[in-house]
Amino acid sequence: MLLKCINNDLCSTLTLNKEYYVLEESSDYYVIIDDEQNETTCKKSRFEIIEDNELSKKCKATINELTYQLEHGFNDIKSFSIRKNSKGEIKEVPLGYAQNFLIKKNLAKEATKQAIGELKGKQKSEEKHAAELLAEAKRVKEQLEKEENRLQFTEKVGPDGRTFGSITAKKIAEGLQKQFGIKVDKRHIELEHPIRAIGLIEVPVKLHKEVNAQIKLNIKNSAE
Repeated sequence: MLLKCINNDLCSTLTLNKEYYVLEESSDYYVIIDDEQNETTCKKSRFEIIEDNELSKKCKATINELTYQLEHGFNDIKSFSIRKNSKGEIKEVPLGYAQNFLIKKNLAKEATKQAIGELKGKQKSEEKHAAELLAEAKRVKEQLEKEENRLQFTEKVGPDGRTFGSITAKKIAEGLQKQFGIKVDKRHIELEHPIRAIGLIEVPVKLHKEVNAQIKLNIKNSAE
């Protein structure tokens, strides 16, 4: 905070109309550096405020916060932890920790009305998208469970009863798309190893974290 002296009566270390920076303040007094370069406590009535912008306030608040943390062994900061999945949550944290670490490192932003409004809008959009994904997964599950959508394969079979070719997750995904127009990510098909057997088989697939389904297969011998 920057002050101008407007009353130096009985105070030889202050100069009328000279500017002074505030080191500390209380309800009635300022602590400044006087003309003899000493810290002096003076009544507020001796000065008028020239500059007290937001930057000055933030600097003063940061200094006060850091001073407090130094005096108390940074206990507030040590006991505060950011959970891995806390994105989007509103938290109260020590001012110095927020300004000098979280905000500086782009790990957080000040919870202004605008920021909170943007956050709520983003969360609403994400919730809508998540609901759409869940609905789509349930729709695909319903399609896969229909007997008429049993995936058909024809393979040559060797003397040991095993097919010469194998049915992989990629082949299953491509077959669903080609035969029924059902789109399933091959990475979500839970196939421990390629299938080399004939018959009616069901293969698990994870369509969504809340939706599991079974892909119905009918693998036939090409010689039949």
